[in-house]
This record gives sequence, structure tokens and C-alpha cells, in this order.
Amino acid sequence: MAYVLDGMVEKGWMSAHQRARTAFPVVQKPVRGPGRSGPNGYLIDVVRNELTRKGIVTEDEIDRGGLRVVTTIDRRVQQKAIDAVLAERPSGGKASQIRVGLASVKPGDGAILALYGGDDFRVTQWNDATQTHMQAGSTFKIFTLVAALQQGISTKTRYDGSSPMKPPGWSTPVNNSGGHDYGPVDLREATAKSVNTVFAQLNADVGPAKTREVAVAMGLPPDNGMDIDVSTPGLNDLPSNVLGTASTRVIDMADAYATLASGGVRAVPYIVKQVKDRSETFVFNAEPETSRVLTPEVAADAVDAMEGVITRGTASRRAGGLGRPAAGKTGTTDENKAVWFVGFTPQASTAVGMYLPDANGFSIPMKGLPGFGDLYGGDAPAAIWRAFMAAYLDGVPKVDFPARAGIGDDRAWETSSVPPPPRPTRSTSSTTSTTSTTSSTSPTSPNTSITTEPAATSTSAPPSLPGSTGTPGSTSPPVAPGSGAGTATAPAPGPGTAQVPPAGPIPPAQPAAAPGQPAAAQPAQPAAVPPAQPPAVPPETPPR
Repeated sequence: MAYVLDGMVEKGWMSAHQRARTAFPVVQKPVRGPGRSGPNGYLIDVVRNELTRKGIVTEDEIDRGGLRVVTTIDRRVQQKAIDAVLAERPSGGKASQIRVGLASVKPGDGAILALYGGDDFRVTQWNDATQTHMQAGSTFKIFTLVAALQQGISTKTRYDGSSPMKPPGWSTPVNNSGGHDYGPVDLREATAKSVNTVFAQLNADVGPAKTREVAVAMGLPPDNGMDIDVSTPGLNDLPSNVLGTASTRVIDMADAYATLASGGVRAVPYIVKQVKDRSETFVFNAEPETSRVLTPEVAADAVDAMEGVITRGTASRRAGGLGRPAAGKTGTTDENKAVWFVGFTPQASTAVGMYLPDANGFSIPMKGLPGFGDLYGGDAPAAIWRAFMAAYLDGVPKVDFPARAGIGDDRAWETSSVPPPPRPTRSTSSTTSTTSTTSSTSPTSPNTSITTEPAATSTSAPPSLPGSTGTPGSTSPPVAPGSGAGTATAPAPGPGTAQVPPAGPIPPAQPAAAPGQPAAAQPAQPAAVPPAQPPAVPPETPPR
């Protein structure tokens, strides 16, 4: 510094007096702002990515500064999400290593209300809400339920909930969690209790391809095998897709369920609300990207069934008691390698996904955790969901869901795979009068379902997915294109034969005979013939 100043005096560029008064400024050490630390650091990363991905501004323009970016995130709401995760997540021993992703979006709009991608962005730059792919487990059953409603199948339709069972198109039996045998149940009860055997049969009836189509329409990106950030690895047309073998992101599940919360209107999630330059001129003003993908009636009947999950089903213990209408679905994958709860009110749809990574980032079983034992979707994920939603909705007026429409109710007995309960009939004679109950024989059925979700009263861990290694989608690092869907050995799609006998629908119970007349006997029902089982699909390539 002195050499330069002395040279300037010699050249006449500076006087000796000026030289004496000139001092080099003190250099301050760079200080990293708090914005990129902690859970909120993930928000800044998501904002930067959206700004460049949508072509609003370039990376250079962001780095030069001067932009004023307004997001959809309210600081108070975001803090409620952080507080909920910290208060309800498992802790102690290996449970402390469990990763949590949370995303909440506004139904019918797509605005991201809150996002929890990790504990500290400075430590791990991997976002568990927008980048991690986890197998969806039983949260995927809702797409089959919606597909059924689109085909006129009532949620009052009854299926055989026995376990184990071998549904059409399956090469291996399906089990309910803990081997629980539910007997005949309608689709509302099967949704509330997450009855795998029922949904495996339902998927055969509606067609696995329809289940996949509904999932994409409601918000899951298709498995394009290219860009992992806009893809759902393992999203296929196999019969096992109903049990959630595809690997999804937390933000995508929140978006898909928001489609139901909004009455069938799908909205693309976004976080950048507006951008202004140095002169306060608007560079960008967000407009919601929405489209109607479901009829209001289909959405209403699906929501009605999903309310039972919280009021009396697999999430009632940890997600119930919100004090307002709410609906959702739990999800637990093979060997408890990923657990979910996705739920909503008319004002917010929130998804919580959790997994435990090994040293290489692959999911490992969440079993034997202190205070939890084996972790299920109805445990910590449901508790985190409730804690956040209760705080977010505090003081917000209660809004009811639309009333159930009753799609297909007039045909529910026709589409049921089990007959309606028999009615009592009375026979009389000249000397005695007796009351007898006629009974019908339920047809033998090949239908089956797989178990990944525990019953509300079950305490034992579910058996492994038949033929599956349970390898979920990528956690950290990302899933390789076309992988991460698990390795269920369900065969290629076969004929979606229902449990209804081939001779036609099961007739309703016969009315009671008139006094003095013999009771009418119900015709015996022919047994359904199981289709030939195609060969099992070989295991898929595990994620890299």
C-alpha cells in the first residue's frame, strides 16, 4: 500500500499532503448471514431454484442482488412447522438420525404454506421435502379409491377383508397388517382401517393403469426416467401399485391430496409470489396454475371415506381431536423403511414423510425405536401433522367439507364382492311357530391384498410385502432414474376380475315369506374361478 502511494506522489498524481492523509481501510472478515442456516436455509434454496427454473431471473441476476422477492411463506406459519417437527419427532439412539420432510400447500391455489426439508442446510444440502423420494405405502390407496368412484363404485361397496388372500393378477398372497381378518367391510371402513386385501381387490376391479392415471392427474409426476426432480420412480401399472411401491416426494403428496381438499381442482405448488427489481418495478407476479381433474362428487365421496382415518382409523390416536373436519391417510412401507401421514382440511393440505438413512443414504428399518418400538405412519408423522395443523388453524374459522354425494349407492349391492347380510324369515305351522334365518354362501374368491399398514388396534409389526425387498426410493443421494420403486414380485397386469361370481351379480337377500308360506331359499352362488397366475416380475434394479 505504501509503495503505491509513494509512487503516486513521485508521478505527481497525489500531493505529499494528500499522501499523509490517506490510509487503507480496514478489511472486514466476511460474515455469513443466518438465512442459509437451520431449517429455513432450505427455503432460500427452493426459492432460488424456482426463480431460475421458471426463467424469472438468472443465477447472475440473483447473485448481483437488488431483487426484492416475496414468497408464499409466512414466518409465523413456518415456525409452527419447525416447532411441530422438533416437538413430535422421535429422539434418542438411532431415532435421532431419522429424517423428516414436511410440506403444506393451499388447496385450489398451490401456494406453499410451510416447508421443512431438514435440520440445518449448512450441514446437509439435501431437502427431504422436495428432493427425497420415499415409497408411498398405503397413502397410495387413495388413488385407487378415486379411480373406483370415477367408475361408479360406491364407497358403500363391500369386499371380503379376509387375510391372507390372493387377488386377481397377483402371484403371491396379500396380507393385512398383523394378519388381521376383517371379514366383509365397505370401502369407507377399509379406508379407515387401511385393509390391504380389500384395496388389492379394488385395484383389480378398476385396473392398475387407472390407479396410475389418477395419481398423475392429482399431482404425482409420471415416471419419465429422466429428470428425477419431476418424476415418480416406480409409478407403474402393476397390481401392486395400490400398496405404494412407487417412490414419491413429500411436496407431491401434499399437492395430490390438496386436489381432494379443493373439491377436485389441482393446483401446481409454488413458493415465489412476486419479484421486484431495484426500481420497484414488478418483474414477476405469480398466478395460480389450476385445472379441474376430478368432479366435485368424486372428491366429496373420497374425502368422506378419508375422514374415518382420523376419527376412528389408523391415525385416530395421534391425529384425531383437531376440532374441525379433517381427512387423510397413513402410510407404512415394507419393513417400516418409510412412514407417512398426509392429511388436509379445506384450508391446508400437509404431508409428513420420515425415513432413517444408513451411511450411504439408503433407508433402513425403523424398528425398536425408544418410546415408539416399530414406527408407523399413525405414530410420529400423524403427531407432527396434528401439531402443525392445530397451530396453523388456531383462530381460523372452521370450514366443512362438501356433503357426501353417494356415487353408486343405488348399485352398491351389485358391485359388492360379498352378499348383503341375510334377512330373518318366519315360517309357521298349525301347531308351532319358529323363526329361522336364511343364509347365503359367499362365493369362493381368489381376491387378496397386501399388508403394510397396521390396524388401529394392531400392535404387531406388519409382515413383509410378499416378494419385496422393500427398497424405497432414494433418500440421499437421489434415486437413479427408473429405480427405487421397491421390488414387489407382483406379476404384470392381469385381468381385473372382481370377486363377483362369473354368473352375474349377487342378488339381494330375499324378502320374508308371507305368513303361512315357506321361506324362499336363496340360490347357491357359483364360485369364482381364479385366473391363471402369470410369472412373477423379477426384482428391479435397486436405487443407486
